[in-house]
Amino acid sequence: MRYCRAHPCTEEHALSLLPVILLAISLGLSVCITIAGRDRVKRALRESFAALHFTSPHGVVNGEAVQVVKVYKQGIGQAYDDVFSLGRRHAHDSFWYCVAPGPAYFLAIPLVEAGLGRVTVRWVVRLLTEGRMRAALQDDAEVLAKIFATKDSSAQ
Repeated sequence: MRYCRAHPCTEEHALSLLPVILLAISLGLSVCITIAGRDRVKRALRESFAALHFTSPHGVVNGEAVQVVKVYKQGIGQAYDDVFSLGRRHAHDSFWYCVAPGPAYFLAIPLVEAGLGRVTVRWVVRLLTEGRMRAALQDDAEVLAKIFATKDSSAQ
């Protein structure tokens, strides 16, 4: 029988702790991989958005000149998993409401595919009229005021 300095234990007792130690290590690695994956997706979203070209009535503008004023993330629970298994599954659905110089209003929807260390982002971009932008943001008075405050005050 061997004894540890801090606590007397047998080899059998030490071996019985091995699964617990391995579980803790694998849990730690899983957390690290998840965080790294999220960072990779965020970076891919930022970089691909900056590389986009937005065509408006005022001309073409790149993504770096476009301001994202609101991102709406749509979370769909497990109840709809059978529906999503019919086609490609994207990391999440989000809607990016944007303002370009001019002003011009856009809805940008990223289609993110992530897995096995790779991230692919494609974008669907739609030009919005002022009325549609206002309607889309009607539940967020702060964002509406930020975008349209000068326009609304000059109209009065």
